[in-house]
Amino acid sequence: VEAANDSGSTAVFRLIGGTKASLAGSGDSSWEGMKVSSPYPLIRPFDAQRKAALRSSDTLYCYDLPALFEAAVEKQWSDGNIRAASRPLMVMFTTELVVQRKNGNGPWTMQDYLNGDLELAHMQRRAGANDVGMVAWLMELKTVEYPNGRQVVLIANDITHKAGSFGTREDVVFKLASEFARERRIPRLYVAANSGARIGLADGIKKAYKVAFKDQSKPENGFDYLYVTKEDYERLSIKDE
Repeated sequence: VEAANDSGSTAVFRLIGGTKASLAGSGDSSWEGMKVSSPYPLIRPFDAQRKAALRSSDTLYCYDLPALFEAAVEKQWSDGNIRAASRPLMVMFTTELVVQRKNGNGPWTMQDYLNGDLELAHMQRRAGANDVGMVAWLMELKTVEYPNGRQVVLIANDITHKAGSFGTREDVVFKLASEFARERRIPRLYVAANSGARIGLADGIKKAYKVAFKDQSKPENGFDYLYVTKEDYERLSIKDE
């Protein structure tokens, strides 16, 4: 719908009704907050991410996964020969489980996790707003067996984020979302689509590496090996260095 923005000075689009899954699946969430005079996009939002996910691992873009669950539940109701009046108007409600600092200020770091300063927040944010290659949702599915709704935690890799690699920040999201499900004794589903562990090196170590090029004047010809100088080796070998 058209509505005034927070300052009341500009008419913008606002989302009402629908589910997060249907919004992500149709791409309509991209209109949230945009001026009503904005031109219609030539391509659908997240087309690039969807193509990248398909190319990388023959899978779906993670933000399209909740839409699959919604479609499956809707099909279950349709195939059950149940009177339309008995069907729920909305078969699924979702909120994204986002890791954030307990004070809510700024991006979080691994030191925040080690200090116990992180929490899972329930958010309704646009698809693709994640800055970590792991995404989690709390879904309430109104199935034929559970017409009043049953909660499920869904966790998925974002194959378009750093090639879907799994690092420490992804591990934190996975761990906190899994603990959230266990504490509430609700099912947890994990859709794995990743390229394996992301093993990094401390900046101090990376800077110490030297490259033995085949030809120093033509690095494009390749190299023979990587090495560190004797001085750097001794420095890095010192305890706690």
